[in-house]
Amino acid sequence: MKSIREEELRAFIAALTIPFRATGYIGAGTGSLIIQAVIAFLVGGLFVLKIYWRRIVSFFSRNKEEEAVPAEDEAGAE
Repeated sequence: MKSIREEELRAFIAALTIPFRATGYIGAGTGSLIIQAVIAFLVGGLFVLKIYWRRIVSFFSRNKEEEAVPAEDEAGAE
């Protein structure tokens, strides 16, 4: 005799695998919207990387004190 949980699991899997008629519609502009969102995400990520590049380099470098000071501060210290 099978347990109740096993029968419920089999019924759930069978319900998921039965094909249903698709009633949704994706408009013609949806593909271009998705491509535009992916490009915007990549460009935004590159822009953030550009802004924080000095901090990232100084975090992974050995001489943190030397690279953390911008060139303008060194010239103004004289």
